[in-house]
Amino acid sequence: MSDIFHINSGAESSTDDADIEYEVETILGHRKKHTKGATMEYKIRWKGYDTSYDTWEPEDNLDCKAMLVDYHKNVVNN
Repeated sequence: MSDIFHINSGAESSTDDADIEYEVETILGHRKKHTKGATMEYKIRWKGYDTSYDTWEPEDNLDCKAMLVDYHKNVVNN
């Protein structure tokens, strides 16, 4: 598994050009959404992008399980 966020643009294409992938550099924080069926969201720093591009992403959008485990270990130990 890699530390990748995958976006399907919805465009119909026979190539993978319609899919965009971003690599997670680090997890900066977390919060629980206060809506029905709420999930955890994580503030993400994207590799190759500055802080103005940091975003809050639902856990389901992320494919960086090892990074999430490490993040939670560090939060508990601090």
